[in-house]
Amino acid sequence: LNPGDSVMDIRQFLLDAPEMCYFTCYELLLRSKDGETHHLDDYNEISEVADITSGDYSLEMVADRSGLMF
Repeated sequence: LNPGDSVMDIRQFLLDAPEMCYFTCYELLLRSKDGETHHLDDYNEISEVADITSGDYSLEMVADRSGLMF
């Protein structure tokens, strides 16, 4: 993960990974070690959200249940 990466770049990377093909509805969260959480919008660059160069951040993929139909 690089500061200049866009959220769409990350989504494309995940889409291209064969083991990820079953996950289609998800949100990406950027979490800091101090507990701060950023919801990542598709058209943001990571550097617009936080300074990840310190290495104090992790990226989390969370199932998006809003698209489920019953």
